[in-house]
Amino acid sequence: MSKKSVYRSGFEDGVASQLEANGIKYEYEKHKIAWVNPATNCIYTPDFYCKGVFYETKGIWELPDRKKMMHVIKQHPDKKFCMVFQQPNKPIRKGSKTTYAMWCDKNKIDHCTVDEMIERLTK
Repeated sequence: MSKKSVYRSGFEDGVASQLEANGIKYEYEKHKIAWVNPATNCIYTPDFYCKGVFYETKGIWELPDRKKMMHVIKQHPDKKFCMVFQQPNKPIRKGSKTTYAMWCDKNKIDHCTVDEMIERLTK
């Protein structure tokens, strides 16, 4: 069973629990990926790495995080990334008709729910 204190959010803890329940091996925040925020060198630590894909879990996905992911993905075309949303149909901001999933589709970013992630990893 996962230890809640290890994860940064309850959502991450839940994803880890589901991965473990399905016998899926994963690494949690083990990888460090350099990226450049214009004029600033930064380090991004993906939440999960399974079967060659970096999974970033988001319950809330605000503008700074969306910008960061755009930079990271563009600067690392050799790596596979997937956003895992607690609520993919949540608007990107109050009053917006654009959802997290729609924003990803528009920006060609792979995304899924936790259940879809587990399905992908157990095939």
